[in-house]
Amino acid sequence: MNTYSVEEAANANNQLTDALKFLFTVAENYPDLKASQNFQDLQMQLSETEIKLRMFVNFIMILYCCIIINVNVSIKHNCFIVQL
Repeated sequence: MNTYSVEEAANANNQLTDALKFLFTVAENYPDLKASQNFQDLQMQLSETEIKLRMFVNFIMILYCCIIINVNVSIKHNCFIVQL
C-alpha cells in the first residue's frame, strides 16, 4: 500500500478536478457528446464514485475520532489506577 503526503494528495486532487472540468466543458460545447449514452453512463459512474469516496472519507473520520476517544479514555483510566 502506498502512502502519500498531503501535498501529493492535493496535487492529484487538483489534477483530477481540472481534467473533469475540461471534460465537462468539452461536453457543453458538443451537444451530441452530451446526449451520448456512453457519456451519460460516464457521468453516472463519476457521480457514484464521488458518493463512495465521500462515504469512505466519512468512515475514516469516524474511525479516527473513535480511536482518539478510546486512547483518551485509556489514558485517563490508567492515570486513575496509578493514583489509587
